[in-house]
Amino acid sequence: MVDLVSPRLLGNVEHRTPEVAAVPDPRPAAPGYGLVRVCFGFRLDGATRRSRFVAAYLRAALDDPGITAAELWAETIPATGGTAAVSTLSTGAISWLVGQPEGDRPIPAECLAHAVLQVPLGAEVLSGVLRVDVSTTAPTGVPLGGPRREHASSAAGHRFAVPLPPGWDDVARPVAVAPEQGRRRPGRPAVRLCYAADIERFRRFSGTAAERAQTRFFAVLAEARRRAGVDDRSVELQGSGDGQFAVLAPGVDESVVVPAFVEGLRSALRELNADLNDHARLRLRVALHRGHLVPSDGGASGDVPIAIHRLLDSHELRAALAGAQDAQFALIVPDVLYREIVRPRYGSLDPAEFSPVQATVPAKEFSDHAWIHLAR
Repeated sequence: MVDLVSPRLLGNVEHRTPEVAAVPDPRPAAPGYGLVRVCFGFRLDGATRRSRFVAAYLRAALDDPGITAAELWAETIPATGGTAAVSTLSTGAISWLVGQPEGDRPIPAECLAHAVLQVPLGAEVLSGVLRVDVSTTAPTGVPLGGPRREHASSAAGHRFAVPLPPGWDDVARPVAVAPEQGRRRPGRPAVRLCYAADIERFRRFSGTAAERAQTRFFAVLAEARRRAGVDDRSVELQGSGDGQFAVLAPGVDESVVVPAFVEGLRSALRELNADLNDHARLRLRVALHRGHLVPSDGGASGDVPIAIHRLLDSHELRAALAGAQDAQFALIVPDVLYREIVRPRYGSLDPAEFSPVQATVPAKEFSDHAWIHLAR
């Protein structure tokens, strides 16, 4: 059993021994690879009548970097009919999201994460580390108030090592496809990293000054993406005059992209503002989030686009930027990104420079735990 902490104990997760089997039909595999099917089962414990699990996010970091995912899917026991998002991360990990981190519908305690993996021929063992994040909701007891939402992570990784079945690589598979073919198909749900940003006090600009501010705003964000190594051809952008919402491609390495984007935006804004007077100077509010998104005709849909804009519009973020006139921008991140990216000190991120807040938008009945950083 592994504890789920946030930072208080919210419950625990019991990992089952992964079940590995040979793929019975001769599906195509890349030259030098064979296919195996694996099922990672886990059970959540700690839910009560008042506190319920609404999402579970499992990551499997495989020890062999040559193993790639050809197919991913998930289910719950009993089945709920809900969708599950899957993704292959550039770090070599694969992930499954069951439920909605910002939703209210409870998920069953028993979850099964399945994968068909392309494994280098001659391998004998499948091994790695499993980690689970969960989201819970509970009533606050406040009339007309929304539920209290908490997010928790495994206190420690769960290491596994299981032998591959005899003869798993005996099936002839003459049709060659690249390992990358197993990645998410366009139009399917996936776990994506997003950012939202807007200009502080944009209404002070008018006419051509507003147009120049918009041009500088979009250019500085594009420069931050470039410095973070993000391929703009894979970014879905939505502009709104003084704001921008961006959905990055599935599988980006958040431990690299997030700190590089933050530092790139800091540097780009500092360089831009060095040549501007106080009136023209741009200061930004920025929010980062990650979660389950579903492509739609109107852009990405799901709970995360709503949650990220609630964080961006929160009273706490606006007040933090207004109270720090020397800051280039104020950044807010949800608890899950703080725990996984900021607290481990990836890149130049320093957890001492992030302050915990309860981000609120009373008019929208929104409240969530988050962290604010003032970039100077």
